[in-house]
Amino acid sequence: LSAVRNYEDALFVQEAALAFRRRVGATAHSILAAQGNLATTYRLLGRDEQALQMKRDVYSGYLKLDGEEHEETLRAAYNYAYSLVDQKRLKEAKSLMRKTVPAARRVLGKGDTTTLRMRWVYALALYLDGAGTLDSGPTPHQVGDPCALRSPPVRKRPSAPDVDEEVVTKRPAGQPISRAGDTEARPFGLGTN
Repeated sequence: LSAVRNYEDALFVQEAALAFRRRVGATAHSILAAQGNLATTYRLLGRDEQALQMKRDVYSGYLKLDGEEHEETLRAAYNYAYSLVDQKRLKEAKSLMRKTVPAARRVLGKGDTTTLRMRWVYALALYLDGAGTLDSGPTPHQVGDPCALRSPPVRKRPSAPDVDEEVVTKRPAGQPISRAGDTEARPFGLGTN
């Protein structure tokens, strides 16, 4: 239902699923996962305060179950901090990220997606907190997802009357520029040998 943006019906189903899991004695991890999904739906419906409370509960639950240096706890911390920044509760977000980013680097590694996202949220909170008033600056949803991979932009050089137009793309240093129709063009990372 969420895939077709029918969030009201998705909310009904997710609330029922959470109640069912609690009633049948599902694992704490299963209940926390259902709460995380429910929090996302609350956010999509514009029920930001409920989403924030639910994300706080999910983070606290994982913290109690798995400790502060567990992958699920760190993911929940990121989700909670992201929501805090979105609600412009920057001091809370910075405090949370100050504690959890070092743990993420130790446990997940510097290049892990969750670690990078956490560092991005922390940097955004620092930026927004120093941006003047709380009403200035973008929210995470306005800035966009830090880990969304985009292909490099394709730009055309302005053409001169006596020069054919060519497409220039971003390339690694030392790699020749490939032109449309160039049979010697090689994929990134492959040398000339």
